[in-house]
Amino acid sequence: VISCRACASFYRRSIKAKKKYLCQKGTGKCNLKSQKRSQCRFCRFKKCQEMGMIIDLTENERFSICPDLPDQSTSPKGLNLEFTNWKLKCPDWPTISLFFKNCLCQKPEYLKNKKMPEIQRFQIGLQKLLNFSWPLPEVKIVKEIHDPQIVIDFYSEYLTNVAQMLTYSEFFMKLNIDDRFALFKHFWFNFISIERLYTFCQFRGYDSNDTLYLLDNKHLIESNGFSLQKLTKEEKQKHQKIHEPLAKIRYTYINVPFKTMQITLTEFIFLCYLILWDVKLVQNLSSKAISLGNEVISKVSDEMHDYYTNELHNPAYATRIIKLTKLAADVQRMRENQRQITTLAQIFGLFNILDNELMD
Repeated sequence: VISCRACASFYRRSIKAKKKYLCQKGTGKCNLKSQKRSQCRFCRFKKCQEMGMIIDLTENERFSICPDLPDQSTSPKGLNLEFTNWKLKCPDWPTISLFFKNCLCQKPEYLKNKKMPEIQRFQIGLQKLLNFSWPLPEVKIVKEIHDPQIVIDFYSEYLTNVAQMLTYSEFFMKLNIDDRFALFKHFWFNFISIERLYTFCQFRGYDSNDTLYLLDNKHLIESNGFSLQKLTKEEKQKHQKIHEPLAKIRYTYINVPFKTMQITLTEFIFLCYLILWDVKLVQNLSSKAISLGNEVISKVSDEMHDYYTNELHNPAYATRIIKLTKLAADVQRMRENQRQITTLAQIFGLFNILDNELMD
């Protein structure tokens, strides 16, 4: 979240001191736009949370103040995913692919002709996405979703935000549209898993024994055995049996290392770049894209060196880079393991989300 220093300091102090506030008027709807000094702290803190402020941003990161970004993340008419009869209706994939290609062509107005570090550019796009995906105040733990269309609508808009986020990368926008789309197809599925985990840690902490998963911005679920489908008792047992090995792998090789490291926002962005530009795993890339991939990783690695030495004052950061690199590889390996679980679609007659134009 892009904020003034006063709000960042207020939020940091509130979190560190574990302060609890009461609304001055008892309504939770105080006017925060007035210039009076005695603003309601309850409503101010609530506004910080609603805007997606996280302690990691105020505690570990320094970023420049810039104007509010326009909100362009409205759910597009072309992205129409429907959940009917407890199954995801197969959409018109060519139309949806064209829609995302159009998203990937739109360079952010705010960044035109501006020079700034690559990681900082990406951070602006990421913050926009986090503002959308951040858990709402009414988020709750559920065992089943009564209206799956809510989740489908969330991810329809979420994927739009992912595509828009990538356009904040100066290197990404140097590619032709076919290369951009190929990288997007490789990236988005992997990104969801790490973004949901990163946001979860900012929201609930780094307890490795916490097995909940942030499904969208309204629901927390158990990471194993959950389905949007209405399943019988026998089907639920089969579903859980199939997914249990995958859940254990995710817990051991992704969740635990991620939480143990307590990854910062800048490290999370570096992790995104390691996955996005792992060109050897992306099909049908041009030679220019492959060459650029190596240049990008070299560039952001230099920026990470500056981050560790100048901001964190930790010159002995090699171990963390190694762990982040391994984590990026394990996240992508998990995706391949999930491909093997597609037999679940045949067992229950589900829509196969992996068989579409948005996956490489």
